Amino acid sequence: MIIGAFGELVFEVSARRVVTFDSYKRTTKAKYATHEIIGRPPVLEFTGRELEEITLTITLISCLGVTPEVRR
Repeated sequence: MIIGAFGELVFEVSARRVVTFDSYKRTTKAKYATHEIIGRPPVLEFTGRELEEITLTITLISCLGVTPEVRR
């Protein structure tokens, strides 16, 4: 049964197949502009967010019902 997807990566649950992920990390950043002011310290302005970056490790083991293959 499919429980979710991230792009082409589908997450599902099954008693016959085990595919789990580890080392999940999500990084977010913000963009700021610096405005110089005469006689005063510079002022920062929030201009938006950068794209989020998500990394994770998936271990595929054939004896757990998964056939590891290279996808292009």
